[in-house]
Amino acid sequence: MIYIARINGGSVQKLTDGFMSSWSPDGHEIVFVAGGVRHARLSIFSLRTRTTKTLLQNKMPWVVYPSWSPRGNKIAFSKINGAFQQGFLSWSRAQLYIVNRDGTGLHQITKDEKAVAMEPTWSPHNGELIYTDVVTRPAPWTVQLFRTDMSNRRPVQLTDAEVGHNYDADWFDPTTLDVSPSEQLLTTVWGKIKLD
Repeated sequence: MIYIARINGGSVQKLTDGFMSSWSPDGHEIVFVAGGVRHARLSIFSLRTRTTKTLLQNKMPWVVYPSWSPRGNKIAFSKINGAFQQGFLSWSRAQLYIVNRDGTGLHQITKDEKAVAMEPTWSPHNGELIYTDVVTRPAPWTVQLFRTDMSNRRPVQLTDAEVGHNYDADWFDPTTLDVSPSEQLLTTVWGKIKLD
């Protein structure tokens, strides 16, 4: 279920049933995953009209991790080979896609058939995505961060197995803090799980 509340915890309101929600940049809509035993679909809830619109209903029955672009005109997400098993959503493969906020212009970003590409996050300038993917070599498998430019869609691995599993990447936009960004401010942040 998706709820909103004031920053002090008051005025809690249930909006709709769903999970993996993400605010639009203008704060008027929330993209989320609407789940059921036969699907996990991409949906948008409008806070103005209190209505829900399902995107790609017949094309993408199994999606996770929706993420708004900074301009609010596109949504990145992972298409999975999903199924509900014993009450949990599970999958073994995932590809990244982007779509216009009205459901048009669907484009596949990752092309590796063995990929488990998840958690896409847009760069502040709208031209790149950071995401996680499973790396199987060297064994054992690890979760690593990748970046792809939207113009050429070639993945670049940013982390490696020596630092363990890496999740939840985000971008830092130095232009919001400094009128003359320096090279050391052009960084990203993520979480990792230590193997030891």
